[in-house]
Amino acid sequence: VLAEAERALGGTSKQAPRRRAKVLLGGADCQTGAASMLKKVVSESMACTKCGQHVLRFVGYKWASDVSYIHFREYYPDRTKLLAAATVSAKHAAYCCQCAWTHTDDIQAPTPSLPWVAVVA
Repeated sequence: VLAEAERALGGTSKQAPRRRAKVLLGGADCQTGAASMLKKVVSESMACTKCGQHVLRFVGYKWASDVSYIHFREYYPDRTKLLAAATVSAKHAAYCCQCAWTHTDDIQAPTPSLPWVAVVA
């Protein structure tokens, strides 16, 4: 996963830099694919540059306000255990890796504090 994230960031020093793919997060009404705000399409595959894990998306959920870092560190990638700290929300989609998390009900770019990049083939 880390190698995929490195490629998304522009490759290693031995490779020519690649253009970064746009990263978009979105609520339950967004489709996944090549990110586009106009079409309400969110990034299909993302990785974290901090923990090296894929970013998971849970449509129809949002994270509880009191969820902690330890929850994601301990339970990633077990979807059932992760969702124990989420509530059902028809408009939202919850996102997480092993070290960061967020939820949204609208299409948006991730905040600068989220170390996520699009994984391109």
